Amino acid sequence: MEQSIKRSSGHANTRSCAAAPLTPQACYVPVGIPTIIFAGPVWVRITCKKEITPAQIKFLGTRTDSTETVRELPGFGITLFTICLPLLLMVVKTLTSGLAEETLIRRFTLAVGTPLTALMISLVFAFWSLGLRQGRSMLQLLEISQRSFPVLAGIVFVIGAGGAFNSVLLKSGVGEVISGMLLSTHINPVILAWFIAWIMHLAVGSATVAMISAASMISPMLAADHQLTPEILVIAIGAGSISWAHVTDSAFWIVREYLGISLSEALKKFTGATILASVVALIATLILDHFI
Repeated sequence: MEQSIKRSSGHANTRSCAAAPLTPQACYVPVGIPTIIFAGPVWVRITCKKEITPAQIKFLGTRTDSTETVRELPGFGITLFTICLPLLLMVVKTLTSGLAEETLIRRFTLAVGTPLTALMISLVFAFWSLGLRQGRSMLQLLEISQRSFPVLAGIVFVIGAGGAFNSVLLKSGVGEVISGMLLSTHINPVILAWFIAWIMHLAVGSATVAMISAASMISPMLAADHQLTPEILVIAIGAGSISWAHVTDSAFWIVREYLGISLSEALKKFTGATILASVVALIATLILDHFI
C-alpha cells in the first residue's frame, strides 16, 4: 500500500513538472534550433552546389577589387561603444527614474535619454568616432550619409505603414470582427496565428507589417480565451512572418543583389529557405505547445 502511494505521488510530481509553464526564453530555444538547422545547413546542402560558378567568381572579383585608399579600421571597443551609445543613454534614463524630477541628474538624463535625442547624440558621435577620427573629411561623410538615406527611408516607411495599418485595424474594430469569425472556426490558435502572419507577408511583402497585423487580429482571442499561451502565439506569429520572402519583399532584392544571383535562383534558394524555416518553426511550436 505504501509503495503504491509513493508510485502514485511520483507520477503526480512528474505530470506537474511536465505541465509547468516554460519561461519565454525557454520557448525560443526548442523552436529556433531545429529551424536554424533545417533552413540553414540542410537546405544549403540540398540546393547549393559545392563548386563556385563563373558568375560567382566574376561577382566576387568586382566586389573585392577596390581603388580606394586602404584605411585603418576603427577599433572594436570604439565601434561597439558607438553602436551601444543610444541604448546606454536610454538605460541611464531608466535607471534614474527613481530620482526626484527636480534634481539636476534627473533632468539631464531625461534630456539625453529621450529616444530621438539619444539617437542624435549617437549620430554626431559616430561622425567623429567612425569618420573624422579615421581621417575622413566632412564631404566624404556627407556622401556616405546621402547614400544611406534612401535605404533608411524605405525601412522607416515600411515600419510606419505597418503601424498605420495596425491603428486602422484597432480603431475600426476589424481585428475584433475577424477574431470573432476565426474563433468560430475552431482552428488551432497556433496554426491560426501562423497562417495570418504567413498570408499577410505573402500579400504585402513585409514581415513587420505581417507581425503587427497578425498581433492585432490575435490579441482579442487572448482576451476571450485565457487558456491561450501568449508566448506560443508570439512564436507562431514570428514563424509565419518569416515565410514567403519573395519579389514584394525588400530583403529578397537585397539578398539577390548582394549575392549576384539570378531571380530564379533567389526564389529557389532564399524564398525556399524562408518557407522551410516557417514550416519547421510551426511544427516545433505545435510540439512545444503540446507540452506546456
